[in-house]
Amino acid sequence: MKKDKPSPANGMRYQHLVDNLRSGVIICQPVKDGSDFLLLDLNKTAKELNRTVKEELIGKSVREVFPVISENGLFKLLAEVYRTGKPKRLPVTLYKDQRIAEWMEYFVLQLQGGEVVAIFNDLTEYKMTEEKLLKSEERLTLSLDIMGVGLWDWHIPSGKVFFSDVCFTMAGYKPGDFKASFETWRNLIHPDDQPEALEHMDTVMRNPENLYEAEFRFRRKDSSYMWIQAKGRIVELDEKGDPLRMLGTHTDITPLKEEAEQACQKALVAVERQKTLLEISRLHQSDYQRTWQIITEKSAETLLADRASIWSFSQDNSMLICKDLFVRSSSEHHERTELLCAHYPSYFKALETSRYIDSSDGVTDPRTREFTEGYLNPHGIKSLLDVPVRKGGKLAGVVCFEYTDQI
Repeated sequence: MKKDKPSPANGMRYQHLVDNLRSGVIICQPVKDGSDFLLLDLNKTAKELNRTVKEELIGKSVREVFPVISENGLFKLLAEVYRTGKPKRLPVTLYKDQRIAEWMEYFVLQLQGGEVVAIFNDLTEYKMTEEKLLKSEERLTLSLDIMGVGLWDWHIPSGKVFFSDVCFTMAGYKPGDFKASFETWRNLIHPDDQPEALEHMDTVMRNPENLYEAEFRFRRKDSSYMWIQAKGRIVELDEKGDPLRMLGTHTDITPLKEEAEQACQKALVAVERQKTLLEISRLHQSDYQRTWQIITEKSAETLLADRASIWSFSQDNSMLICKDLFVRSSSEHHERTELLCAHYPSYFKALETSRYIDSSDGVTDPRTREFTEGYLNPHGIKSLLDVPVRKGGKLAGVVCFEYTDQI
């Protein structure tokens, strides 16, 4: 039984179908055992993409029709498919000659009659959009780098995270020093801050439209901690509507936190000062001793001094007389200790000429070592801060803060 021959109507339908494909199609005839290919046909899209007339091209070598076909890899692909009979794909590549410059993706196959067909798509617009996005991302990354802000991009299902260089360097690491994963990021957060940071993250996972915001301590390479403000947003969902990708930033807010802490400490000191002044104002004017005691107690607590004392000069300025000495560890007050100025000339000279004496090692400091045997060693004093008190421009006394460890 003979097979029916294709009818002219069927051939016209196939031609109409091929001509109206959005992809370009060229049909080539191998010659000289695949060392060259002659153009047999091309569809409407191929003519438009190559900006030429069909009749001018039929029967010509593909190398003549497409001058740079060898350079962009398409001719090699035609020859390979002719030899093997297996379809091959050429990834997106630039085709550029005197007529056109376009980014193309090629798929090559062989027909039963031996002809080789190349199907191609113009991806120039896609490629230009991709390059614009890349340039935009590069500009964004550069801008964030200049501002010292780190960028991170988290692929949620795999746990893999892209960290920009600043994410590493702001914490003292070199780029790539730690594994780029969500688990690593979590483990670098201070244990006390992890619950809140992760709770915020869980909230965003359940409500992808929410913005992620958290502040936490982040471990530096030297094992100290810095304060990070993290912000992020879900930017991609999977087919089920579950979070797929999250993009965010790291900002170093350590200086802000330190400034806030200092401001808080100053406020506390101011409050304590006001409380002390209020307490003193309620005392009878003749109750000087209680006044000294309140000052030494409050100042020792504020400065965390082990001992705080107030001294005044005798009428002839030959000695210092202790008005009150408070020992913080025992909460005891002492008084009436006297120091002869003649025995400590270097110390009293320093008092006359300095705004304060801050000695981190009282035994070796030339201003205070005269006290080593008679005062520092017996009381276990290692360091001290002494502030002269002047009245009418003349030295009237000194307030002392003493520590049993070095400051």
